[in-house]
Amino acid sequence: MRENYGQQMRLGSRGPSTVVAWVLALEVGCFLLYLFGGKATQATLVGALTASPARTLDQLHLWQLVTAPLLHLEGLSFFFNALMLWMFVPTLERWWGPRRFIKFLVATSITGTLASCLVGAWLAPVTVISGLTPFIYASIVAFGVLYANQPVQLFGVVPIKGRTLAIGVAGFLALFVLLERSWVSGAGSFSAMGLSWLMTSGAFTPNVWWLKWRRARLRRRYRVLDGGGARTDKRDDDRDDNRRSRMN
Repeated sequence: MRENYGQQMRLGSRGPSTVVAWVLALEVGCFLLYLFGGKATQATLVGALTASPARTLDQLHLWQLVTAPLLHLEGLSFFFNALMLWMFVPTLERWWGPRRFIKFLVATSITGTLASCLVGAWLAPVTVISGLTPFIYASIVAFGVLYANQPVQLFGVVPIKGRTLAIGVAGFLALFVLLERSWVSGAGSFSAMGLSWLMTSGAFTPNVWWLKWRRARLRRRYRVLDGGGARTDKRDDDRDDNRRSRMN
């Protein structure tokens, strides 16, 4: 998919893509299990899947950095994230392809959860961290970079460009974090958004860095010859002279 500046983009018109459909199914399944399960089931899910500084960092339950985004404990955040998964996120998978999209999903989700745990270890060690919110905000930033000048029609309102949409969402999130003093969740969302910008703007390209490092290493090991000429050695010249004298 590429930007079509002559036509407005209607988000969600094509439905979820393959990987997004699986993610959405996992999110719905975990939320329904938590919602309709008993208190024992809910306690088990919270203790096993969600993250917190006390459990994840102090007790080294590091798998919770991966499982925490799967479970939502609040209905409002669940419905918001599910709506964004349906509307925004499939465009990213169709742009990148499944493999790169999965890397983006895992990287931003883990980064957001880890950042919340680190800030929570300083401010609120027993805070429960869960949900896919950091990845959702990271997806909006990625959308704003990839579709910067693309007119977007959101909820039938006046069309706005992708860059304007991303900046507006980031500003709204910053205002919400300041008013609600939700430093732990805000740290996770903004960390994921920062990583998203690095990954989509071209500033963070590990493959390019790796190729540059290998090139520099090869240049140190091998001498580059100007004009493609071969390097002559005095011994070789002497040998050639001896052969010519013998032939004569």
